[in-house]
Amino acid sequence: IWTCGGSLLFTPCSKVGHIFRHGYPYDFQGDHFETVLFNYKRVAKVWMDDDEEFYYKLRPMARNKDVGSVHARSALRRELQCRPYEWYVDHIAPNLVMEKDLVYYGQMFSVGYD
Repeated sequence: IWTCGGSLLFTPCSKVGHIFRHGYPYDFQGDHFETVLFNYKRVAKVWMDDDEEFYYKLRPMARNKDVGSVHARSALRRELQCRPYEWYVDHIAPNLVMEKDLVYYGQMFSVGYD
């Protein structure tokens, strides 16, 4: 919304709700996790610019996953003249932790725990 010139309007005293469905109107093709991984990788490829690599550090299993062409989505982003991902991080989500903010990255394990 923000990177492409849109905005969200916050209205005092308004009520917002969400009605959850009993199921989904689409097929997860057998594996919910794989579908989410597929969609997130497409988002990273189109919107994260140079920070796409950070997504792969968080989800290494996505690196070699085939997500098809994102050419149409990338073309739409260019056509709408959307701002870079870095602009979004700096102006809209400044508390978002990015790779450049990390000193170390990885997993920690207790040596005394099996």
